[in-house]
Amino acid sequence: MESHRYSCPGCGSTIMAENIDFKTRQATCEFCGLHFVLAKRHSSASPNALIALGEAMRSFELGNINNAKTYAEDVLSMVTSNIVASFIIAYHQAFISEQKSLTQLDNLFKKTLPTYEFDFEEEDDFKKLLLKTIQNTSEYQKEILHRFLEYDDPLELKEFVEEYAPFVILKARDFDWFDKEMADIYLGIAKKCSIPKTTYALISLLIKCPNSPLVANNFFLVTRSERIYNNYVLPVGEIVNCNKDGGTMEKFKTAYKKIETTYLNKLNQAKED
Repeated sequence: MESHRYSCPGCGSTIMAENIDFKTRQATCEFCGLHFVLAKRHSSASPNALIALGEAMRSFELGNINNAKTYAEDVLSMVTSNIVASFIIAYHQAFISEQKSLTQLDNLFKKTLPTYEFDFEEEDDFKKLLLKTIQNTSEYQKEILHRFLEYDDPLELKEFVEEYAPFVILKARDFDWFDKEMADIYLGIAKKCSIPKTTYALISLLIKCPNSPLVANNFFLVTRSERIYNNYVLPVGEIVNCNKDGGTMEKFKTAYKKIETTYLNKLNQAKED
């Protein structure tokens, strides 16, 4: 993206690279002061690279990961970088190769993704792969959601999060994944766009997670129960309350308040016993 030339949509002046935040696509014109978001670029890859990438995607979606890897390697022989091709190769190394290793996948999500600049089509394909492999890659939800919170427009963010997050949330078997950083990410998403399905999943985990005190009835483990209340129940309440989706969210607020009150009452009773 840095190699492209950008103009201010207000006055037409050239936008210098130092006035652009390529991580979030936000820019400020030094001449008229207009602050705006850059449009996502379309792919500039060669026709042969695009054909190979299309074959890699088709093979992956059909479950032929070996063929997908071969096509992905062809892509990377023709372009400087492509996160879709890199993901396919890393996924093959992690789950298909005879000598399995998560190193490439870890590097992709923790080192490459945080600052990666997507082509428009590339981002769409990458999201398709994330949804396709959600069973095996959900442990990277923090890196995934943080990147798209920064990079996506509200409508794009909502569309992906509402399809991705509820499954990942309800797959959890404890609450340790929901640390301060994760809570801030979900709160940031809720402030940026309405996420009713995701909010419902966050609330539902309290009554569906097998290790929830409300399910396991183990409030006698007071320290643990109190930690879950402070680190999960209360932050989820903040997420619920910042959603603005009319009647639906009002129902969620009522449901959350009922669960939160029940949880707190049982916790206080356990402290007294």
